Formats: sequence, structure tokens, C-alpha cells
Amino acid sequence: MLYWQKVLEELSYYRDRSYQCTYTNLQDPMCFTDFYYDTEETADLAEESRPILKQYFLTGEYSHIYLTQREAQCVYYLIQGCTIKQTGSALTLSPRTVEFYLKNIKKKLCLRKKKEVILLLQSMQIFDASVLNNSVECK
Repeated sequence: MLYWQKVLEELSYYRDRSYQCTYTNLQDPMCFTDFYYDTEETADLAEESRPILKQYFLTGEYSHIYLTQREAQCVYYLIQGCTIKQTGSALTLSPRTVEFYLKNIKKKLCLRKKKEVILLLQSMQIFDASVLNNSVECK
């Protein structure tokens, strides 16, 4: 219980730069980017640290739906004929993670089968080689 009391105490002093945090890294400006920032400098620093996420919007009746960069990479490999295991190996992901991304895509598109996803996205022709950071190699 003492630990959590100390954490709460540090949280109450997080704006005070002279207070020495021992249980958390609250005084690190990168730690909590959603907290209120008292200076523009720390707010700008936090904004710069956020990664730029690419979104791949679909076309036609699915124009309101987008895929994340990782989802797009996984589907691109699957469209090229790679298996889930090969896709995971190429993207340095576990096969279970690739299945998770595929499940998210199926949920977004209201589809039930991997084949349906591949056929739909193949027909849209929204992917090019810029989706990948490296070339396609199915082993």
C-alpha cells in the first residue's frame, strides 16, 4: 500500500520540477503525452514524439473504412499468396499476430473468411509496393 501512496503523491507533484520522483518517471515529458502541459515547449516535444501512423482508405462502398499500416502489410502478403506463417516471418510477427490483424480486418469489412477479404481487397487494387518496407518473399 505504501508504494501506491507514493505513486499518488508523485502524481500530485508532477508539475513541480524540483520534486524528485523515485517510483515513476512522471517528470519525463515523454511519459504522459495526454496530460496537461504547462508550457508550449513540453507540448511541442510530446507532439513530435508521436509516431505518424499511415492509414489506407478503401474505395467504393468501403470508402469510410481504413486499414492501419500493419494490417495493410499483412493483407498485402496474403494477396501475394503467402501463408499466415510466411507473412509473420516476413514481417517479424508471430502467426498469431497476423491472425489478429486479419480478424480486425474481417470485423471492419463485416466478412467471415480470409478468402473473402483477399478477393475484395484484390479487386480494389489499393496496394502497391509502398505498403511494404521490403520486398515480398514467401519462403
